Amino acid sequence: MKKRKSNLQRKVLIVSIVLALLIVAGGTFAWFTSKDEVTNKLTASNNYGVSIVESFTPPENWTPGQEVNKDVFVTNTGNIDAFVKASISSAMALTTEDAPLEISADNAADVSKLVELSRSEDADSMVDEVKAIQAGGRLVYKETEGNASQLWVNGESESLVGTDYTPDTTGLYIFERSLGSAVEYTGYYYNADTAKYYALASVTAVKDGDDAITGFEATLRAKKQVEAADTDLAYDFTNIEDAADPRIVVTYNNGTADDASDDVMINIRLAAGWTDDWTWDADEKAFYYNHTLKAGEATAKLIDALELDEAVTNAAYISFEYDLTITADSVQVTTDAAGTQTAEAVSWALTPTLTYDADNVTIASIAWAR
Repeated sequence: MKKRKSNLQRKVLIVSIVLALLIVAGGTFAWFTSKDEVTNKLTASNNYGVSIVESFTPPENWTPGQEVNKDVFVTNTGNIDAFVKASISSAMALTTEDAPLEISADNAADVSKLVELSRSEDADSMVDEVKAIQAGGRLVYKETEGNASQLWVNGESESLVGTDYTPDTTGLYIFERSLGSAVEYTGYYYNADTAKYYALASVTAVKDGDDAITGFEATLRAKKQVEAADTDLAYDFTNIEDAADPRIVVTYNNGTADDASDDVMINIRLAAGWTDDWTWDADEKAFYYNHTLKAGEATAKLIDALELDEAVTNAAYISFEYDLTITADSVQVTTDAAGTQTAEAVSWALTPTLTYDADNVTIASIAWAR
């Protein structure tokens, strides 16, 4: 009886030791796993036999409503069959509006804070913001660095300008444009040393008691840099399994949770019929491939395109970069002595299994199981 008890105690001790070894070894205990990650320009490097394959050309100027083709697959580049999952995360780097700056020598000198107006070498270009300000108007005021100002309003002779007008000195330039019975005042701040034009946030006509314009006051548009990590973004999975338009919406609220007018929204459009081949896990923000991925084969397409939502307005950003990171993980397919798979492709996790009875202790192989 004591001998049987001693054997039992010895087996329990063996079980304890083996379990301790399994805990220490964790997910690296003699098992093949692999991982690949693609960010920003979405170029991939192989690691342990899994690779992301995609077709994607980033646009130079992404406009609201514009959809950009992006085909994403995962390929098993190794020689072992594998289970695969693909996870997503995002980040944005934005240039957004900051509080306007008063025009001063110091503020004008720190151009890193100012919004530069776009120029174009194409004479007929509509994206030349300087020409747009000058077109159809006349120069009515300029104030140079030495605070010397000139004013052409209140019946004085007009200073007509065209789209080819070029300022001659550093300072503030204001233009008047007739809009029926009303007038509009716009302008820019010009730096003669660098030949750069900077945007104004506001233009106000200063008037005397007789309602005559005596000058103009203006402020400069200012900008700031914002880095939005994945945790700063909101994910909407409402339409992820919509048969007609499957998509994930990623939103940055620009720090104004109650104001959607300055939101930046990206639609990650999934491939049509993706649910036939992938299973979505909302808790992990990951897609599990439903099938065993044979060595040398590729998964069915997961992502089809990216779109800057058409509802995004000019108030959302001056410029921005969006990074979609796709991380592919895989683990080898395991089989028992009869050649039968010991795990399923969906929702695998590393778990050791152990069988014990009074006469035998069996440590089963670490299994990827649901």
